[in-house]
Amino acid sequence: MGLRYSLYRLYYEVKRKFGVLERQFSSTTPNFDFITLNEWRRLELPFFFNRKSELDFHSEVSEELIERVRKVKEGTIRFFSSTDFNLGTDYDWVTNPTTDYTYDNNIHWSKIETLGNNGDIKYVWEKSRFCYLYDLIKLDKASKGDQAEFVFLEMDSWIRSNPENKGPNYVCSQETSIRLLNWTFTLMYYRDSSFLSEERLHNYLNSIYKQVKHVEQNINFSRYCVRNNHAITECFLLYFVGVMFPFFDESDKWKSQGQNYLEDEIEFQFFEDGGYLQYSHNYHRVALQVMTWALIIGKNAGTQWSSKLTTRLNDSLIQLNSLMDLDSGYLPNYGNNDGALFFQLSESNFRDYRPQLNALSYALSGKCLYKGEENLSDIKWYANSSKFRYKMITSLKSFDDSGLYVMESGKLKVIIKCTNHVHRPAQADNLHMDVWYDGKNVLLDGGSYKYNTSLIEINYFMGTASHNTVMLDKENQMLKASRFIWNYWTNEAKVKLTENKENIEFEGVFSGFKQMNPRIKHHRFVKLNKNELTLEVIDTVINKPSNTPMTQIWNKSQDYKSSFSSDGTISNSIGYYSDCYGIKTEIESIRVTSSANSIKSTFKFKL
Repeated sequence: MGLRYSLYRLYYEVKRKFGVLERQFSSTTPNFDFITLNEWRRLELPFFFNRKSELDFHSEVSEELIERVRKVKEGTIRFFSSTDFNLGTDYDWVTNPTTDYTYDNNIHWSKIETLGNNGDIKYVWEKSRFCYLYDLIKLDKASKGDQAEFVFLEMDSWIRSNPENKGPNYVCSQETSIRLLNWTFTLMYYRDSSFLSEERLHNYLNSIYKQVKHVEQNINFSRYCVRNNHAITECFLLYFVGVMFPFFDESDKWKSQGQNYLEDEIEFQFFEDGGYLQYSHNYHRVALQVMTWALIIGKNAGTQWSSKLTTRLNDSLIQLNSLMDLDSGYLPNYGNNDGALFFQLSESNFRDYRPQLNALSYALSGKCLYKGEENLSDIKWYANSSKFRYKMITSLKSFDDSGLYVMESGKLKVIIKCTNHVHRPAQADNLHMDVWYDGKNVLLDGGSYKYNTSLIEINYFMGTASHNTVMLDKENQMLKASRFIWNYWTNEAKVKLTENKENIEFEGVFSGFKQMNPRIKHHRFVKLNKNELTLEVIDTVINKPSNTPMTQIWNKSQDYKSSFSSDGTISNSIGYYSDCYGIKTEIESIRVTSSANSIKSTFKFKL
């Protein structure tokens, strides 16, 4: 991960251990009188809208939305876009609902341990993101009701319970950034509310100011040590606060810093083919959601983003659209997936990417890709309109920088990963093959489950066993070092993708299993016969240690109905699938084992 990473990480840990961070990040910043309520209400700000009364697009009220809001008011919050947790109406903001462990919010954030027996800290951070406020705002907009009092009481409660720079909710600057973006959306929507008093605005602005100061002071940790969607979110926050809160003394500096940092991060984090360095569709979308805000708010603020930045984002749009099942909006459950969806303006399923990609398309070109009310839900808020123009978009089959390849004919779509890991790999999944038939993900990626769980579960979900590729004995393609680190990265990937009237053929190879033998290469040949709708897969492992069995893995969904044959020994096994963070279910897995160096298997689908 580089010398800069190693040196800065060591420097940072020394500062943390010896209390330097505790002294740098003050817990006693005084409050300021930035602006009066009436002055703030009169400001013309470069947001999507300036107040609730400006919004004139039509939106529907669903029974599910009404029920979610009812539950929120009773203390039940949906975590990770999937699971409801009853936190109660007097939640303290620092208790993990899965373990009942309560963090001490009188301890400086730099002394809080995030891994260990306390449980996954993401379960503490989730409510403090305030993503659930969008449900109240959506209901408010659709029903002409007024949810302002409840919303402000929630924000008041958080501020009282989380002293400046103390407790778990200051540990991660990205979590802080998400919270402030969502708070600002809320303040702009309820800008004229009678429940927004002079005192409340004073408290909110001071809390926002102190939290932004924290992000600014800690920004180099994300830029040097993390350098993924965390850095993009935090850099954007600096720019965002700079243009949305011009009365802060540092606003001009933050705007300039944020813009410059964000340009650097997009150039570094996005591949030239539009792919994303975290090798994760979920985190790719997270970055694109943030950049959609950056494009639209930047345009309103008169900011000129570079052509390189907009080109990378447009290429991302092309890539994700090419990989998507267009009927459902789903993509393969590829890479780490923690359920993140910052701005939940749609009622679509979390796995449906169309609302967010429509918004990005509009931000880039003024035109959308997908019709349908839910597909337009995000951009209605950003553009304050229900009428849009549409465009067609290029569909590509090869993304060499990302190592993603598409084979498609009729009802059958196959997506194969074969990549050189030039950035930190998330999962040991090279030559994983995702198969979609008639809009259903029939051979699937196992997902992520949790980041802080048992080593057995981490090894399964992050390792090779949860992917449709090959294992040697019980070894992963790379050697696990820690929860988020792999040694001996897979590399030397080469791919050839060809097509004629009858067949589409994929041929890929990479160097892996270096902990067993540094000369091992895994070669996969896949032939899709268009006329018969068959998939022939031949896996060959070169320089495999003698007497070491190789196992071909096929993790099936409940929609799998293909006939299957192989020249290896076929057995059925139990696997696991995590569609959303924190949830896992049992699935059937076909295992084909051989002591030879090659296995040939064939799937036949109905025409």
